[in-house]
Amino acid sequence: MMSLQQAYSLDLGKKVNAKEADIAYQAGLISSQKNFRCPHQLCGIAVTCANLERPKHKRKVEPYFKSVEYHKPNCPFAEEERCIKLQGTDQRSLYENVASGEILVNLAEPSPKKQNILGASEVKKGSFSRTTQSSDSKKEKVSINHTKTLSVLISSFLNNENFQITLPKPYQETIFLKDVFIKIDEQNLSDLEQNCWRIFYGKAWINKGANGDYRIVFNNKLYDSSLEKGEVRPSFFIPKQWIDNSAYQKFSSEKMDELVTKKWPRTVFILADTPALNHSQKYINFMLEGLPYLEMRYLK
Repeated sequence: MMSLQQAYSLDLGKKVNAKEADIAYQAGLISSQKNFRCPHQLCGIAVTCANLERPKHKRKVEPYFKSVEYHKPNCPFAEEERCIKLQGTDQRSLYENVASGEILVNLAEPSPKKQNILGASEVKKGSFSRTTQSSDSKKEKVSINHTKTLSVLISSFLNNENFQITLPKPYQETIFLKDVFIKIDEQNLSDLEQNCWRIFYGKAWINKGANGDYRIVFNNKLYDSSLEKGEVRPSFFIPKQWIDNSAYQKFSSEKMDELVTKKWPRTVFILADTPALNHSQKYINFMLEGLPYLEMRYLK
């Protein structure tokens, strides 16, 4: 999902928008879609220009900037990013132009009144709609009735089921379930497919920072030649505010804190874009888009 209108190009030494970055990349002036930073000089977090390296004929959306770590305190672009992401959280907008009858990932936040967690066999019956403008200016409504939560998809995967699903924007890829899951298992970062949603998973530990945010650290490592140590355990953060405001019982502060204090590992599943190096090139981070993109289970 797009998170910034502009980013600072390390190759060009100036701020550019995504269209300008694309032109410069095609001209050989930008060497990598990862060579960008937050444009605020006191922030400078790592930014990726997604889809930049994908051939134009294979792009479903044009290149766009997205942060791969959280902005530093008081960075003015943090609010810009928050507003842009809010505009793209509507479920209908995630699946515009998707054909009727496809199985979609339900990424809606639960309402405060719906506290019970869907069982493994349950499929959400709600529908998404899209509207298109026809030649006679009438709106045509197309309903899409098959949606499954991340939890249900994980249960299907663990039960060795396999069927096609359609992933949300910006990639809207149709893919078999078994091909969506990637176990974190000593891979080189450069070998992971770029510009796509995948469900990464593995044994992980839950820690809590002094500011109340939670940090999830996977047990297995990933490699990259740019890392100071060559290898590192990938991680991601869950903001305290998300936990405090969530209707999920499974992510309540009490349950999260219990995992922290008792040092109970869990098998963690995260629907995310490809992980990336942070700006200091010391860590490999996933960006968690929201709690519906996360599942934690105890697996023997």
